[in-house]
Amino acid sequence: GDGQALVFIHGFNVAFDEALRRTGQLAYDLNFDGAPILYSWPSGDKFRAYVSDANNAEWTRPHLVAFLKSLAACAGVRTIHLVAHSMGNRALLNALDRLVADDHQARFAQTILTAPDVDVEVFKELVTRCRTLATRVTLYASKTDTALKASRRINKYPRAGDAGNGLVV
Repeated sequence: GDGQALVFIHGFNVAFDEALRRTGQLAYDLNFDGAPILYSWPSGDKFRAYVSDANNAEWTRPHLVAFLKSLAACAGVRTIHLVAHSMGNRALLNALDRLVADDHQARFAQTILTAPDVDVEVFKELVTRCRTLATRVTLYASKTDTALKASRRINKYPRAGDAGNGLVV
């Protein structure tokens, strides 16, 4: 693995066992030769748990910050890649923002933001501040993601992962 770690932060409505499966599948699909790591935050594993999941994604920020600092300090870890999905992007971007505010020296190679369930304006602000922590930031968006469409209806604002949102970063 050459000291590489891939950290996956799951999204809304994902049970722990499903998050583990997705982490393994991601590492397999990418033919990742390193340590695949799941960072799991408390998800209600129910569509009706959207509001509590959103609160939990915010709640986990200091825990994710501590985890990323610990991982970056591990002697055998030289390269850390981050992949967040859906609401997991809220946790990740807020954690990265805290690392920037703390002037922490952690650096991440690839930071992949898939279908972020994050307000477009908040996303632009956070990504602008957090870019210095990553060698490369990639955004994957979709025009057909039904969860993001539902989130837009609930939140009343466009989501960063909705390809039809006009986002330019």
